[in-house]
Amino acid sequence: MKERESVDSSLKSQSILTQVMDKGHFQKLAATLSLAAGQSIELRCKGSNVTWNYPSYLDTFKDSRLSIKQLDRYSQLILANSTAADTGEYSCWLQLCSGNKCRKDETRTGSTYIFFTDKEELFVPTPSYFEIVYLNPDKPAVIPCRVTTPSAKVTLHREFPAEEIETDGTDVIYDAKKGFVLQHPTSDHKGIVYCKAESQGAPQISIKYHLLYVEVPKGPPSATIAVSSSRAGLSDRVHVICTVLGEPDVDVNFSWQYPGQEVRGVCLPEMVCSSQGQHFECSCQFRHAGRRRQHIPFQFQPVFP
Repeated sequence: MKERESVDSSLKSQSILTQVMDKGHFQKLAATLSLAAGQSIELRCKGSNVTWNYPSYLDTFKDSRLSIKQLDRYSQLILANSTAADTGEYSCWLQLCSGNKCRKDETRTGSTYIFFTDKEELFVPTPSYFEIVYLNPDKPAVIPCRVTTPSAKVTLHREFPAEEIETDGTDVIYDAKKGFVLQHPTSDHKGIVYCKAESQGAPQISIKYHLLYVEVPKGPPSATIAVSSSRAGLSDRVHVICTVLGEPDVDVNFSWQYPGQEVRGVCLPEMVCSSQGQHFECSCQFRHAGRRRQHIPFQFQPVFP
């Protein structure tokens, strides 16, 4: 019985998203779909409370070509006059709500990746001409030169020394929906690179990407702590700030110690009733390195009527 329920849930997930065709016909969507740029598309997602996900720039620039309407039994997404920049994932899911709390119904979802092909724009356009990609040795790095034509031949090139970087399918992989994926980045990958695409015509070059190698911290982070005032009355508000200098895209864990913490559990200066010299302590730690502690003296002054 449980196996039957699992199969039914899978079928629901596959059938929730459809494309509206000519003359009122509907088509279930596969994992990918290719359409010529300039076409308009209408998608429908079954359900009375549906949430959509689509390329974020459509929201960033408040594009009027995109419209979403929730009806009684389904939600409708229409994208008019598509462009190569609209290439990306379009997905929807049903929201289950109880009062003000809502959650995603994992059994009622739908997703497709749409390529809006344009022979003049083989790469998905970006708002900048240069991007920085951080290479971290403990996780894959993505060089996001996505294409609008899935059949395009794409290669990765280093600017200096001028050479093609081999795509071996293991350490360096190309995914048309993501770009080039470096599975195990090393310092040898750092430098400036670009992508080249060919599809029934002259090759096209992507923007340039500056690959910066990030060393995993071997020691504790550099932390400083500051307070808006070293002395305050019991009813005064005090701001204590702990700042860490470290590598980009590296997680930092913070923890605090302060007077009255064991009793109150919340760091509110007005709750600390002591005229003795006290201190706040900030402790921070990189995921792969040691812990650094910093503290700052602070004194509350009792206020007598």
